[in-house]
Amino acid sequence: MNESGKILILKENIRGKDALISILIAGNKAKRIENCAPNRLMSVYKGRVDSVSKSINACFINIGDKDNCFMSLKGNENIKPGDEIVVQLEREAMGKKLPSVTTDFLIPGRFLILTHGKPGINFSGKIELKDRHRIKHALSETEIFTDRESSEYGVIIRANVKDLDDFGPLLDEYARNKKVIEEINAYSDTRTLYSTLYKSDEPYISFIKNTYISEYDEIITELPDVYESLKNAFPGENIRLYKDDLLSLSKLYSVESRINEALGSRIWLKSGGWLSIQSTEALTAIDVNSGKNEGKNKNQKQLVLEINKEAAGEIMDQLVLRNISGVIICDFINMNDDSDKNELMKYLKDLSHKDPVKCDVIDITRLGLVEITRKKVNKTLREQFDYEAD
Repeated sequence: MNESGKILILKENIRGKDALISILIAGNKAKRIENCAPNRLMSVYKGRVDSVSKSINACFINIGDKDNCFMSLKGNENIKPGDEIVVQLEREAMGKKLPSVTTDFLIPGRFLILTHGKPGINFSGKIELKDRHRIKHALSETEIFTDRESSEYGVIIRANVKDLDDFGPLLDEYARNKKVIEEINAYSDTRTLYSTLYKSDEPYISFIKNTYISEYDEIITELPDVYESLKNAFPGENIRLYKDDLLSLSKLYSVESRINEALGSRIWLKSGGWLSIQSTEALTAIDVNSGKNEGKNKNQKQLVLEINKEAAGEIMDQLVLRNISGVIICDFINMNDDSDKNELMKYLKDLSHKDPVKCDVIDITRLGLVEITRKKVNKTLREQFDYEAD
């Protein structure tokens, strides 16, 4: 198999349930997987304020079918029950938490996010300082920068921009997203209550927009309708409609086994060791085991460091693959040498900077426990598949 990255979009039956799957495969490893079930995330609605609770500094917005959503009163102090209001769904319901909405809506793109109500220009934390200077210089005479003092729009430059030599695609995206917001503002007053003012991208489109361009060189699907949608959304991309009656796309890339492995609790390392991943409501615990390496005739100190560094790389991959967030506690094999601990921590922190989601490596204890925190942006992979371990 070609070692270059590929994005696959296909239908798959996982544990008896049909699902539309997006999966990024690079170096013969699954890097990201998403169950692309229909959702309303990032859609914009004309809703109504049902109630206001000053005690929790929040209100509850109905966006249709008695679908109540939570919204903070910060910046919305003057609203009252019965008010009609334009809001964007920024988080789906999770567990006992209601969906949440905001009046400061945004239109996400591949190269930038256009914000409404939050003017200014910001850069993704994944863009290094030297790249920021290059991008600022290249865009200094464009509308993005020349109108920033008077504009009601804000811009967040995404990490994908650093791979652009020609900034034309970014400027085109800025114009398209700006038109979307202008249309929302222009027509919201005349639309009926509970109308959808903006429908978010299909989840598989968002999956591609949220993938670094440098991670793949081809998008493949065996679904004709998805193929047409992809060609419209990403003109000029290398997009292929897979056709083979004898060998499905799923079988060719072992998609089912890759998903089942990503839903499991044990991950084998090339060294013979393994990781055990266990999640609770409070945190995720990851245990590093030396496995088949125990008792091998080798410098034990060096062996432990090598296994721990291999485990560190796999841990960071698994956080992205499984979309694990919150507090993560990693129990590495104990190391007595401070220089080895420092080397491991530096390696972990370097890897965390490559995570597309904000991820912080906090500290290591004398027992080898490392605390990591990772921002929650979506359901975990297990939640997406309603998976419970057997």
